[in-house]
Amino acid sequence: MWSLETRIKKHEGLILRYYRDSLGIPTIGYGHNLTKGLPKELLEVLFQLDLKEAYEDFIFRLPDKYKQHLNNAQKGVIIELIFNMGLSSLLSFKKMLSALQNGDFETAGAELLNSRYHKQVGSRCETLANILKTGKDPDLGGMYD
Repeated sequence: MWSLETRIKKHEGLILRYYRDSLGIPTIGYGHNLTKGLPKELLEVLFQLDLKEAYEDFIFRLPDKYKQHLNNAQKGVIIELIFNMGLSSLLSFKKMLSALQNGDFETAGAELLNSRYHKQVGSRCETLANILKTGKDPDLGGMYD
């Protein structure tokens, strides 16, 4: 059945990436004007989808040899790194991953700090490196230790 929704979708077209419309307005999807922002509910859904993807990359795509010595707090760090930078970028951290493979968390944390990533995100990296080193996440009150 033809509907207003169907017609608008046909005229707008679905574009899954950011683009500028014919007036130069930043747009996404079925003509959503990004200068109006995005609803919090949509951003929460996007966050959950991105987090699920990072978790699945950790479980199914990150080689087990890098995960075998991790406790839950440290697993959370690796999932957060995948969330933030993507699995392919994480896999470029050869020295950190080698240290994880050997259960050498002090070196793994030091290698995370000795990276361009640290320069990019600052205290976030310091927090994550500390959790790698200690195996404790102070923000979660030991919940994942």
